[in-house]
Amino acid sequence: MKPTDPPKPARLLSLDAFRGLTIAAMLLVNNPGSWAHVYAPLRHAEWHGWTPTDLIFPFFLFIVGAAMAFSMGKYTGAGARRGAVVWRVARRVALLIGLGLLLNGFPMYELGGLRWPGVLQRIGLVYLLASIVVLWLPVRAQVGLGAVVLAGYLATLTFVPVEGVAPAMEATRNLPRAIDLAVIGEEHVWGGSPTDPEGLLSTLPATVTCLLGYWAGLLIRARRDRPAGLLVRLSLLGVALTAAGLLGGVVHPINKPLWTSSYVLLTGGLAMVCLAGLYWLIDVRGWRRLGTPAAWMGVNAILAFVGSGLLARLLIRIPAPGRAIGGADAGSLKAWVYESLVGLGLSEVNASLAFAVLTVAVWWVLTGVLTTRGVVLRV
Repeated sequence: MKPTDPPKPARLLSLDAFRGLTIAAMLLVNNPGSWAHVYAPLRHAEWHGWTPTDLIFPFFLFIVGAAMAFSMGKYTGAGARRGAVVWRVARRVALLIGLGLLLNGFPMYELGGLRWPGVLQRIGLVYLLASIVVLWLPVRAQVGLGAVVLAGYLATLTFVPVEGVAPAMEATRNLPRAIDLAVIGEEHVWGGSPTDPEGLLSTLPATVTCLLGYWAGLLIRARRDRPAGLLVRLSLLGVALTAAGLLGGVVHPINKPLWTSSYVLLTGGLAMVCLAGLYWLIDVRGWRRLGTPAAWMGVNAILAFVGSGLLARLLIRIPAPGRAIGGADAGSLKAWVYESLVGLGLSEVNASLAFAVLTVAVWWVLTGVLTTRGVVLRV
């Protein structure tokens, strides 16, 4: 460390734990034993509205932003040497996008129908845009820009016609979908719904979600020596954002695939309240026995997400002993495990949930072993 560099802030265990719990929730909803048998809270809302599952991805982007407040502190402000971090940002973005494409195509890699957007691709693009804002704008300008983006996005969805209709916010007719089809092409967007949930235009409001996390991280950095006041500020701000999102949703629907402005406020507010609660429990009250195991998966979040995604794709392609794989993965190793759980007396929906819980447990143990031995996959 050079003499002019400020000291590196101590790592925030509650933030690692929050990331770990979020990744665990992501694995839980992404890996049911059977997609035909899933409890409603573990599904995304069909279109407008939200479920607990719809909170997971914005929570992760919020956490990405909060971590930036600690990792980029010495590169911001007047006189900062921003060039030192540009290469690191570019490398991380490229790796995230590359891993996302690797995951989307695995194992066949049929390039003609490869989905270009994805969860990791969105994280990479959001991280890139948020880094530009954080490195080159003062905080007040960042907040102003975030407000302009949310107001502009709301106005765009409301007043820009699609196929002659405005507002166009149906699943099969909306501006983000129209842009994705025109720029990316129908063969390269997600086929699971008419509108790709990680499309191009909705990356802009998703970046504001990340910035909300960054501003929360700045608040923690500035007031760690005054935890009582910090917790009050974080909690009140989180409640205010949540209320604004709920009230805004009355006139502008809360919608994850479109990543509407009301959705940004709601999820950002709830994430802020959760972070405040975990900070109080783990970093203020000192419940490290609670935080440390949760942080194992948080420290190795990318390994858990990519590894579980690759394993899930393999399980539906590996035939069970003495069986041939049929349609909808019948006869696969995954189907065999699920059917074995049903055979133990579990209902179909509980067997599906048990499969998901086992998936989380496997990756929690694996990341725990690796993290405690100092093995961390970083991008």
